[in-house]
Amino acid sequence: MSHLSLEDAITKAITEEGQEGAATKAYFTFLKSSLFLPIEKDSGEEPRVLFLEEEGHIFLPVFSQKEFLIHWAADSLAQIDMYELSGVELLSGLGDDVTVALNPGAPTYKEFNPEEILKLKTMVAKIKGMMESN
Repeated sequence: MSHLSLEDAITKAITEEGQEGAATKAYFTFLKSSLFLPIEKDSGEEPRVLFLEEEGHIFLPVFSQKEFLIHWAADSLAQIDMYELSGVELLSGLGDDVTVALNPGAPTYKEFNPEEILKLKTMVAKIKGMMESN
């Protein structure tokens, strides 16, 4: 089985209009990918994540590649640090009403709305449950 990058998996899922197999593969790829969050510079042991709030909606910018974050931050780069974590780790710290904005400003931009985040959290819980029962 070939290994798709997160960008490729998302592009394939979009191209196939969310057909179950492609969408599920994109979700699993997201869960196991290393992701990069912009955080407040020098925020120490408890990183202060930078997020956007617009019309009552919270958007968390997350990047699949450091280069995407650097390009996105451009003029603000001196004021931020990067925090690396897995998709699973990201989900464990997300609130219920957060939209994950993956790769803003990049050709592979994708929003994971709260419903999709809940689906991803459910997938993680099922996987953990299966592992614990073995």
